[in-house]
Amino acid sequence: MTRKISVRFTRSVVVALVVVAAAIVPTWGSGMSRLWNSNHSAPKGAANGPREPTFYDEADRYDLAAIRRDPSSYYRRSVPSRVWQIAPMPTGEKQHEELLIVGQRFRFVEANGRLPVPLTVRAKPGRPVTFTALDQGRFANGRLSITIPADEDGYATIDFWVSDMGDFRVLAGSPENHGPAEFTLQALPAAELHDVESGEYAKRYLAAKAKRVGKKEPLGKASSRKEPRTN
Repeated sequence: MTRKISVRFTRSVVVALVVVAAAIVPTWGSGMSRLWNSNHSAPKGAANGPREPTFYDEADRYDLAAIRRDPSSYYRRSVPSRVWQIAPMPTGEKQHEELLIVGQRFRFVEANGRLPVPLTVRAKPGRPVTFTALDQGRFANGRLSITIPADEDGYATIDFWVSDMGDFRVLAGSPENHGPAEFTLQALPAAELHDVESGEYAKRYLAAKAKRVGKKEPLGKASSRKEPRTN
């Protein structure tokens, strides 16, 4: 009798656990999905509207003629994966011309602010250039990605805002250029940035290094000692 009650009790517990799990798992998955999309879609402050593509959404097919017919429709969309898009190779060519970074590839910048010098690349003139932030930050459209046309000389320039301290990676790509190119930004507090740019940080580092080396015996001193003679 006791054994039957124990078996019934165990079955009841198992059934209850299955019911609870069935209720929790979909809710947990939905919550994780919302969290992922919140980190990889539109940042706060972006305009309301249809859901924008995320990093894992495939970019629309590259069609330069269609872009020229309706440029506003193409450029107003934020599509992060466009940065990896490659156009078919023209006949007789083996590789697209490389997308070039203009200025510094690596920069120290002040945290929580706009870059004092915009990001600039050189692509094929008149072609779309997409900038995509891999970490955080935002462009002028309030999002993690933006596409703009290169000017008649091939230059594409964009403002970028970093958030808190840390490293920020920004890719730039154009379908008719070999890329993408990568910018690396290190955001620092204002005081630390001033020390880096003024050279104070380097001075302190070199002084500390010299002090550590000074505590050690010079290399030439040991070699000048005379060894005792042995007969």
